[in-house]
Amino acid sequence: MSANSIGASSWIQRQWLSWAQRLLAPRNIRLTSAVTVLSAADPVRIFQEFATLDLISHGRAEIVAGRGSSIEVSPLFGFDLDDYESLFSEKLDLLLKIREDTHISWTGKHRAPLTGQAVYPRPLQNPLPVWIGVGGTPESFVRAVVFGGVAAALDVA
Repeated sequence: MSANSIGASSWIQRQWLSWAQRLLAPRNIRLTSAVTVLSAADPVRIFQEFATLDLISHGRAEIVAGRGSSIEVSPLFGFDLDDYESLFSEKLDLLLKIREDTHISWTGKHRAPLTGQAVYPRPLQNPLPVWIGVGGTPESFVRAVVFGGVAAALDVA
């Protein structure tokens, strides 16, 4: 499938073109990432991207958030490896707050504070499903359970 064949009049990033192809799939298929490495990403941006996907897919988007299986991600994006655990916990906390409320007041160690800003767009689903991606170690499974109210997507290869 090309951008021309679906009537696109401007460049679509490769990732979004891939999502666009999935949008043409049967309506009962959920759309999700393998694992969104939340430790190295901005939770506001992640929420906005998945909310957009949720809107254009008529409520079929889900987020699978994880820390990432490679510790090289932290220094690559300018984070201290000593903050590996707290980065994920803090960013997951913010992602879940954004999912619950449009206007966010939040302060953390690893990101600039939010002081009542509105986060748009809002997804069709309320709440937007968030799963914790786990795998590799028993601690990974325990971490998913500790974040209660968030189901675990299991990868035990």
